[in-house]
Amino acid sequence: MDFKQLFKQWNIMRILRLVIGIIIMVDGLKRSEMFVVFLGGAFAMLAIFNLGCGPKGCSTPTIKMDKNKNDKEVIYEEVV
Repeated sequence: MDFKQLFKQWNIMRILRLVIGIIIMVDGLKRSEMFVVFLGGAFAMLAIFNLGCGPKGCSTPTIKMDKNKNDKEVIYEEVV
C-alpha cells in the first residue's frame, strides 16, 4: 500500500473512527485489559487504512435510468 493513499480522503467519520479507536485503546491500557486494547487498535487500524464494509464501503448501487425509454404502466390486480 502506498503511504500517500493513507493521507487522502479523510472525512469527519474517518477521523471520528480513529479518535474512538484511540480512546478505547487508552481506556484498555488504564484498566490493563489487553482485549480492549486490541479492539481499540483494530478500530484505529480500520480508520487509518480506510477499511470498512467491503470495497465500495457501505454505499448502495446506483441505477442509471434511460430517459428516452418508454416505461410501461404497471397494472395491479386485487387479490381477495
